[in-house]
Amino acid sequence: MAAGTHAVGGRAAESNFRLERTGFAGRSPGALGGLRTVLRLPINKTLTLMILTVLMIGGLFAAAPLWGPFLTSEEMAFATLPMIGVAIAAPAFAGLCLLVRCQRCRYRLFWYAVTKRSHRDSIEWFLTAHQCPECGHSTV
Repeated sequence: MAAGTHAVGGRAAESNFRLERTGFAGRSPGALGGLRTVLRLPINKTLTLMILTVLMIGGLFAAAPLWGPFLTSEEMAFATLPMIGVAIAAPAFAGLCLLVRCQRCRYRLFWYAVTKRSHRDSIEWFLTAHQCPECGHSTV
């Protein structure tokens, strides 16, 4: 019998074993990053999602040297697309830092996430936190 495969369920038991080993067993789909747990801070969610989308598009273009040679010419992949990506992503990042604020006290929540939080959990905190660290205002 293969490692991680239990006699009871074969493939299903093997995938459950992997979930247990990684620490995700027993969590709801929302706990794995579903939409129910994202952006619970007291902010303008529509504006924030729009700016995050623009930031992600800029990031994809900036990473064009990794994927671009397979889809476009080398000049586009190594010069044009990365410059366009930075030109899109930089203002989007600045917009997130300046515009995403608590609805009650106007505290800059994205700026707090990237400057005051540990680099390991700053974006995760921003996407999953539900309370303003300055005034305590919550959406829950």
